[in-house]
Amino acid sequence: LNARFGFEHLIAPSVFFRAGYAIQPQPFDRSIEHTRKAAQTFATGIGVNGRSVNFDIGYRLRTVHLDYFAFDPSDLSNRTNFITNTHHIVFSISTRF
Repeated sequence: LNARFGFEHLIAPSVFFRAGYAIQPQPFDRSIEHTRKAAQTFATGIGVNGRSVNFDIGYRLRTVHLDYFAFDPSDLSNRTNFITNTHHIVFSISTRF
């Protein structure tokens, strides 16, 4: 079961802050041991709305702990553990006519 939640808060007129969290479990059968770590995503951002131009910047960290089994998952000697942290920074400008 994937789960996501977040919020957005107006800090000042035309300035807003947002944050969120998501969790995505590994797609393995739960009966297989050592495969229960889920991928997690943490995100935050701030934006400014002007009369005709909007600015927005956001940051996202995605952490994945993945156990990969080349053969039999009950044999831990053939397990490879991948740990990945991915950082994204997004900046956008939009305009209204």
